[in-house]
Amino acid sequence: MLNNLQWLLGVNTTKQSQADNDRNLLKFSAFLVAKKPHLTLEEIELAYELACDGELDVDVFPVLNPLHFGRVMKAYQSYRASRTDLMQPIRNGLAQPEPTQVDSEAIMIESLRLALNAVKENGGVADYGNALYDWLDGKGLIPFDNARKWEFMNEAVEKVKNDAVDRLNNRTLHKSQKLFIRDTLKDFLNDAFTKSTQDRIKVMAKYLALNALLADLVDMNYTAEEYLSEALTPQIDNQ
Repeated sequence: MLNNLQWLLGVNTTKQSQADNDRNLLKFSAFLVAKKPHLTLEEIELAYELACDGELDVDVFPVLNPLHFGRVMKAYQSYRASRTDLMQPIRNGLAQPEPTQVDSEAIMIESLRLALNAVKENGGVADYGNALYDWLDGKGLIPFDNARKWEFMNEAVEKVKNDAVDRLNNRTLHKSQKLFIRDTLKDFLNDAFTKSTQDRIKVMAKYLALNALLADLVDMNYTAEEYLSEALTPQIDNQ
């Protein structure tokens, strides 16, 4: 389904290797399983088809990521609320069963393996939708204390602000995108963050924390299985 969506959106996959594209799709799959298990594949495809046909109140870009996915599905939910006829084919179709706990665990363990490999090879890894961070945190496997987490939050504030400045200078951005970025920068100038900006900072802080943890694990030659099966040692907390 994700390959179909890439084609539908016109995502240019030639700029990355097949292995990188497969890795990104696996991460996005993990995000869907962790965050949106109630959605069927049929319904997701329908939402994107409607978006590409201009039926939804949402801008369509050649990207496939959790941020744009959320916007498409939100627009689809609003559209669907007044179109009860849309639901009948979905109910009559072959709905995808919700993943079992075993399926979800297997996907996340594989995501952890890929993330560790990415840190070894590239020095860092993306965590779309904070799916891997939230899964590890739910298991009590994010070992940092509150002081360290605040360090990540403060670093995230600077990164989100600097990223907004850099993106605003991108001449290829759509006018609506630049308007959104300007609103974000106003938050920093006024030192009063809206919920949207707060959410972006939290997402960035989790990304920084996850990459710091993965770097620690790589330095100690941990495998995904070893980290999940063993108790965390005090030296991780102190790094």
